[in-house]
Amino acid sequence: AYDNIDSSLNDSLVKVNVTPLNQAPLIASSTVFNDASRNQEYSIDFNTLAESLAISDVEDINPAETLASNVNKYGKMKFQVESILGGQSLRIGANVGSASPWSPTNNILRPNEKIFWKPPANGRGTFDGFMVSVIDNEGRMSATMGKVSFVVTGPNIAPQLATALKKYSDVGQNTPYIISYDTLKADLGITDIDSPTVSLSLQISTRTLVSWLFLQPIEPLGQTFFLQLRRFRHD
Repeated sequence: AYDNIDSSLNDSLVKVNVTPLNQAPLIASSTVFNDASRNQEYSIDFNTLAESLAISDVEDINPAETLASNVNKYGKMKFQVESILGGQSLRIGANVGSASPWSPTNNILRPNEKIFWKPPANGRGTFDGFMVSVIDNEGRMSATMGKVSFVVTGPNIAPQLATALKKYSDVGQNTPYIISYDTLKADLGITDIDSPTVSLSLQISTRTLVSWLFLQPIEPLGQTFFLQLRRFRHD
């Protein structure tokens, strides 16, 4: 103690009891896996997902460690799959044989487990897969979620024609005949499982003329084209 002139001859020890406060873990807002294949299940192990989403926790993750130095760096953490954003399926488990489909009651990914995600049927491109939160050893969840997306590749599949022949019986001689893209596409049963639009290559022929017309859809109404036959009539 000090009275503005002298200090006391002895000291007193003052102790403060500090109650620890667990801090919430952190997770990146998104990550993208670039090597998924069309119609093939894609697997992500726990550590890969943890690294990709850069999870961190003051109490339970040592930032000085690497997976090379400690394979259990994230051993006190777990993920919760909050929702599925796209794809045919999502499963969680130790391996492909034992993994179970995601559900609100089967949504926890633990160390040494994997997520198995299957892209949309026949799809190619970039797809959002699912959202996850991260949970620490004391059960505290991250305040934000991370979105996991995928780039899906695969060879193009040719479009299909369901009808090889379509006759229009209401064509008048020397009169323009109008057929829209959408009408022709529907009448011929044209489908393409991995492309939203298909261009049509039309061969227009009379007894003396053969020519080609390339037709593409114009969003949102489609394209209309005209066929006009003069002098000749085909029965």
